[in-house]
Amino acid sequence: MPCAPLIPNCHPARPTDLPTSRYNRFTMPIDKKIILQAVQAALIAVIEGNPLVKGLSTFIHEVYKSVGANPDEALKSWDALTDEDFREIVDQLDITAKNTALTAAGITRVEELIHRLGDELRAESARKLQPAVHQLRSVDADFTGRQADLATIRNHIHASNVAITGLQGMGGIGKTQLALAIAHEIKPQYPDAQILIDMQGYTRGKAPLTASDAMADVINSFERDFKRPESDNQLAAEYISVLNGKRCLLLIDNIRDESQLAGLMPPAGCKLITTTRNTGTFSGLDAVRVDVMTEADAVALLEKITDRVKPLAKEIAAACGYLPLALNVTAHALRTRKNITAKDYLRRLNDEERRVKAFDKVHQAIAVSDDLIEDDELRQRWYALAVFPGDFMSFAPAHVWKLDNDDAVYVLSDLMTLSLIEYDEQTGRYKLHDLVRDYVNTKLTPDTRNTAALRHAEQYKNVCLATDRLYKEGGDNILVALNLFDTERHNIDAGFNWSATNTETSDPAAQLCNAYPDAGAYCLALRQHPREWITWLEHALTAARRLKDRWMEGAHLGNLGLAYFDLGETKRAIEYHEQALAISREIGDRRGEGNALGNLGLAYYELGETKRAIEYHKKDLAIRHEIGDRRGEGNALGNLGLAYADLGETKRAIECYEQIFAIFREIGDRLGEANASWNLGDEYRKPGEYFDLSNAIAFMQVSVDFYAELGHPTAEARTAYVAALRQILERVDPKDQPAAIEEATQIYLAARRESVA
Repeated sequence: MPCAPLIPNCHPARPTDLPTSRYNRFTMPIDKKIILQAVQAALIAVIEGNPLVKGLSTFIHEVYKSVGANPDEALKSWDALTDEDFREIVDQLDITAKNTALTAAGITRVEELIHRLGDELRAESARKLQPAVHQLRSVDADFTGRQADLATIRNHIHASNVAITGLQGMGGIGKTQLALAIAHEIKPQYPDAQILIDMQGYTRGKAPLTASDAMADVINSFERDFKRPESDNQLAAEYISVLNGKRCLLLIDNIRDESQLAGLMPPAGCKLITTTRNTGTFSGLDAVRVDVMTEADAVALLEKITDRVKPLAKEIAAACGYLPLALNVTAHALRTRKNITAKDYLRRLNDEERRVKAFDKVHQAIAVSDDLIEDDELRQRWYALAVFPGDFMSFAPAHVWKLDNDDAVYVLSDLMTLSLIEYDEQTGRYKLHDLVRDYVNTKLTPDTRNTAALRHAEQYKNVCLATDRLYKEGGDNILVALNLFDTERHNIDAGFNWSATNTETSDPAAQLCNAYPDAGAYCLALRQHPREWITWLEHALTAARRLKDRWMEGAHLGNLGLAYFDLGETKRAIEYHEQALAISREIGDRRGEGNALGNLGLAYYELGETKRAIEYHKKDLAIRHEIGDRRGEGNALGNLGLAYADLGETKRAIECYEQIFAIFREIGDRLGEANASWNLGDEYRKPGEYFDLSNAIAFMQVSVDFYAELGHPTAEARTAYVAALRQILERVDPKDQPAAIEEATQIYLAARRESVA
């Protein structure tokens, strides 16, 4: 643009006199006076050789930014200037005679600078008014299912008043793919831009980006020649300014901690989605917990990648722990390795050592989190959790770590924050994902593993003791005891198995193996199959003999006799009971002697030697009276009742059962009470002087109700039997009832045998 010759030597107003508000937006071109003032200031700065000036456009940019205008508005204001306007610029330079005039060359230089300013503004406008940036990459082609997860995320995004929605979960869980899927779904609502930034929080070998780095990346997405200021405050202001008034979606992936989000809260109209393994509470973030896939989605993902999994898709999905990364690795391996069948691959997955190799990529992802644990003590405590086969309460790792429970809870909280363990708020229980357990198991040294396993086994032997104490308290505590046993069954089994495996080489292990069966005797009797019980007892017997513990040796022998009795191997049972009786008499264990006598009585009763059985039971009963064992007294009376019933002495049998009922009600043994009720009912259902089917059903129903509460294996058979008796009472002619009852009884006995087979 032409301009009049310039006569300099001037002292105009400095740029500090310009407007400073960055947030008031103009809808009309910038006022001419502002442009003239800016040009004037720029020229003076150049003429005076201001070292801070990099170019004329720097000053004009600051002017239009200071009033919230965009490049196009600045250009319109520039193009509106006339020759007279430029002459006015010169006139306002406030020339004084004290200054030396510019040479002709200097005047030419100023003219060139004015022209260059127009060119730069024109180029800037062209650069900054290009179409919005769209940086979202495609969702993986294998992505499938997860509709429930997407619905949850969608609800958080739309229902939340918070601008940041954070997806939290362990490595390999699929957070980034879910974030991309939801971002593509909602991007029409954010047409100005969709920006994706990997913060490298959990990227091995790369330094995490800072929040300022992310701000600069966002600004650069709009302004390609943006020069990052030295001040983070200026950068933050520029970040807000760039996003202000826009509808932008920011996907900030792979955040390590809250510091990487500091200051990234976008202005109204924008949405920020983050992903992180850190499950801590971040200010301003609405967290969404991402868990493993459902079985149906996991199977669908496997089958989408390859149909070779179809025969065993559910089993393979379970072996992968429903973890998306593991599912992908497995399906792609099956798709490419044609010489390996789904059955062979599943077999490898079920072998721990081979599974570790198969999921090397999964372990690499977990290793990233491992690398970022700054406290080595915390790391070693995480590794020690490998001894837990499933979920657990906080008291158990507290024992393994030798901490009090409150301190253990804080350690668990730290591990949760890093997504290294999972937590169920409803049950209050923690667990490692199966593949995480595989990983940490490889990190334990033999000594560390044995120490952790020993403490784990000690803890769950103590849990067995707790279940027995509760059981003996009677009443509703029987169900509490069984519920505790059922909840911790996997840990109890693991603790015993470790002690049994190490009995020959470790005294502490042998002591635990010796103690386990007796510690949880009552619940174990109701929950273990006789053959499983025998396995435990055989290991415990070996441990007792190694430790030369005669008292426990006798107890294990007696329990082995009971287990074989339950299996119908009565003569073998007698052999064990006689060994137990001999040891009890040798060491003066009167209670053990009574147990052996009573058990021998049951065995001879089973062989049909009822009178011999009665003699054993009477001796047992006498010992129970002598030592004041009310529970044992009740058991002895019950066994006598069975013997009298077998001899047809119904009255004496009923008397025994009534005494038992009173004893067990007195001590709160609901199982003993239920058994006594059943036996009373059984006597009343028999033809003869005491036949009373209505009374029989009433007594038996008490037993049925409790056995159903226990979830006992015979509960279904007992329920069906009582229902059959009720039908007979209501619909069968009294003279035909005995035959009908006998038929129903035989059906019940067969069903009962099958239920415990």
